[in-house]
Amino acid sequence: ENLSEDDLTDAENIPNILVSISSEKDSFITELSKNFHSNIVRMNQKIEFLQEESNILWWLVGEYSNLMNEHYSSVEKPIAAITTALELSELTISSLGPASSSQLLYKVLNVSKKSRKAKFKFNEYIENIPTLLFERFAIDPVIEQYNFMFPVYTALKKYYEIGNELAWCKAFRTATGLSDDIELSPIDLSTQLYRESLLLKCFK
Repeated sequence: ENLSEDDLTDAENIPNILVSISSEKDSFITELSKNFHSNIVRMNQKIEFLQEESNILWWLVGEYSNLMNEHYSSVEKPIAAITTALELSELTISSLGPASSSQLLYKVLNVSKKSRKAKFKFNEYIENIPTLLFERFAIDPVIEQYNFMFPVYTALKKYYEIGNELAWCKAFRTATGLSDDIELSPIDLSTQLYRESLLLKCFK
């Protein structure tokens, strides 16, 4: 049986049709893959946030300082201002941290030993830190390049390296241009160190 011109035309178009079908299939698979990947990323983010919330909740309920190895009711207020910030930042997964971070820090600080003083000098916070605490957390060397962005970390580093009160305070003032005897409440110091800790994570 002889083929008509339409049949011949259709036959000639078969390769083009197959190419078109293949292209559409590839586009569909690519789009499906993108959507799948996007959904996986969102699921992982939700899991991370849930993990963050769970870890922070247990920290709040336990009222226990892992850095000091004791209940916060036994931790002096100036030391607690440092440890609460370090511990909460360790539990924080999101780059900005929970919106209620200051309230979380305040709640744990409120458990620490009572003090007649509402504020302490900045150098008091630093010099109250026991040596063993420095052995339990690392001070990233990147702060040396950005001292003005990490004043509390810079003070901790100078105190750990130099030790002598007059010497470390002078080195701190030189590095940051800030005063070492400014008075701060524990929550202000803790919030500042917490923010520095989150910022430090961005450099890693």
